[in-house]
Amino acid sequence: MRLVTIATLSALMCQAFNVGAAPTGTDVGAPPVIIAGLKAYESGGPEGAIKAWLKGSPIEGAKEAVTLVTSLRGIEDLLGKYQSSRIAKRLPFAPDCELTYVQMNYAKGPLFAKFLTYKIGQDWVVEILRFHSDPDQVWPWDLLSPSPQK
Repeated sequence: MRLVTIATLSALMCQAFNVGAAPTGTDVGAPPVIIAGLKAYESGGPEGAIKAWLKGSPIEGAKEAVTLVTSLRGIEDLLGKYQSSRIAKRLPFAPDCELTYVQMNYAKGPLFAKFLTYKIGQDWVVEILRFHSDPDQVWPWDLLSPSPQK
């Protein structure tokens, strides 16, 4: 229950302030800002991830960023240490906008994330970041539907 509350608070904050975030390792094709944040999470914890994800964003350095760090710390209190991630889907819907869906894996369970990124010049910036322990809250239904078997 507390995890859902923390993640929901974070999602509302992100939506209200148009923030964003993202993935790691062997994943290819995600915007570099998402990959950078996931790698920063591995080495620098929640602070490193949020700093990387918010670089160039409208709330970079704002007090809302502290709220996001606190939310990720709360998630770690419930799910344990962050371990890995995978890009579930990347959905470009305009030349300069795309959604990226990420599964973030912790010792005791997954966290599901959605990033809206916007391209400014040559750089991708996270505009919106949402995460939740319930994938129905942040991922589209088709991403959760089983693939038809051949």
